[in-house]
Amino acid sequence: MADAEQLSSDYPFLYVRILIRDCEQETLALVDTGFEGYLVIPYSSIDSGLGNPDTSSNWSLADGSVVESPVYVGSLEIKGLPVIPDIVISLLGSDYILGRNVIDRFELILDHGQRLTIRL
Repeated sequence: MADAEQLSSDYPFLYVRILIRDCEQETLALVDTGFEGYLVIPYSSIDSGLGNPDTSSNWSLADGSVVESPVYVGSLEIKGLPVIPDIVISLLGSDYILGRNVIDRFELILDHGQRLTIRL
């Protein structure tokens, strides 16, 4: 069986599908090899019908400040790869960011700043 993979010319972004409870969305997410978490999504992307978050966490930002973030448990699919269940999704900032807890599960090839390939 050939390895599943995704090739993205939208460097350094990958197409993802996010599922939190009954809310599903597809978007581009920035691959951030310096972020050790799972997934960060912007507050503005969340459907107000999700109800209360599953928990919250504190994040230390680059400027040294600490902020509290609502956290949901959901699923993530990097297009063309198997769904990853039960990931921690934090609401913070204005960007979709994939961290090391997701991308360390795959082989990641950053090709001369032009394209990104991710595969099992």
